[in-house]
Amino acid sequence: NIIWSIAFDSKGFGWIGTENGLNRFGVGDDDKITFTAYYKNSGTAPLTDNSIWKVYVDGNNNIWLLSFYGMLDCLLSKEASLAPASAKFIHLLPLLNDKLHDKNFIILSLMEDEKKTLWAGTDKQGLLHFSIDINEHTANIAYAEHFVHDDIDDKSLSNNAVYSLYEDGNGVMWIGTSNG
Repeated sequence: NIIWSIAFDSKGFGWIGTENGLNRFGVGDDDKITFTAYYKNSGTAPLTDNSIWKVYVDGNNNIWLLSFYGMLDCLLSKEASLAPASAKFIHLLPLLNDKLHDKNFIILSLMEDEKKTLWAGTDKQGLLHFSIDINEHTANIAYAEHFVHDDIDDKSLSNNAVYSLYEDGNGVMWIGTSNG
């Protein structure tokens, strides 16, 4: 598998986003490494896509998955140790597209800020800021806003392709675009 991203949750599991699905690995008491694979066609609420560009673990230990092909999936912390056939991924991109009037976003980066809201950088569609209420296996976009480059506003994004996001210790948001 081509590995695109690796993240660790607070339970000690490693999450590997690959070109062919999601892998969870852990080390047992006997130092034996175990792998569990999650695929698009496994389980009752599987992944939206097998090609996982980015894995992100939020402050609640939820696993977020992004894809070049239009995916924003979430595996809740309480589901993270379940077998692939039992784990239920929440598909959030359709909800976000509906809330922001069907933009068909391709999300490249994701970050949770100190206020527990999410920021998402897109491929040529700017920056998204939103909050999600998740209850069991249902979700609702409570708030969403969309920022884009504007040639006449020098305080707007420098470019609509947002590849990286970072919040520093002072709460300042840093945004990496294809134009600085």
